[in-house]
Amino acid sequence: MKGVKFVGLEVHAETIAIAIRALTTESKHGHLSDTQRKSAAWRLEENVGAAIFDEVRSSANPAATYQMLMGEPMPNGAGKQIA
Repeated sequence: MKGVKFVGLEVHAETIAIAIRALTTESKHGHLSDTQRKSAAWRLEENVGAAIFDEVRSSANPAATYQMLMGEPMPNGAGKQIA
């Protein structure tokens, strides 16, 4: 999430980066099983998605926010689903 302009997402990005560094270190030292690594990866992915969804949903202009974060236009009809 480099270059994110939203304060909330910057905080999420930093928190996630710390978690990734910790997981990487533990994994390199053999402290995590394959199942633990996969579980942690899924949780991180879920948290990133939740942060993006919250930012888009709370934005004054969800379509523009979505496009800035995702690099592509918001899918047709998606704005109605997140309101």
